[in-house]
Amino acid sequence: MSFVKAADFRLVQGADVLADYQYAPPSKPEPFLHLQFCKHCGVRAFTAGGPLPQFGGEFYAINVACLDDASDAELAAAPIHFADGRNDAWDVASAETTYL
Repeated sequence: MSFVKAADFRLVQGADVLADYQYAPPSKPEPFLHLQFCKHCGVRAFTAGGPLPQFGGEFYAINVACLDDASDAELAAAPIHFADGRNDAWDVASAETTYL
């Protein structure tokens, strides 16, 4: 997943084939995440998230494997950011990368 601010995200096409699963973490009173899945294959393309100070407001988490124009080299060189959303820990340090 790659995280971007809401202002930097634009869905070009395919909105009509997406299903929305809404999730409310225990720390939030109402749905905070909108997970967008393909109605045909079930792949989660991206997630729209509510405001988080760590991300400067609302954000999108994009499944980079769904990007049409990202090369294998670009994906391999992309920085890795660890996050633990279950525990609201958005800056998790990890030395373990052997399974990535």
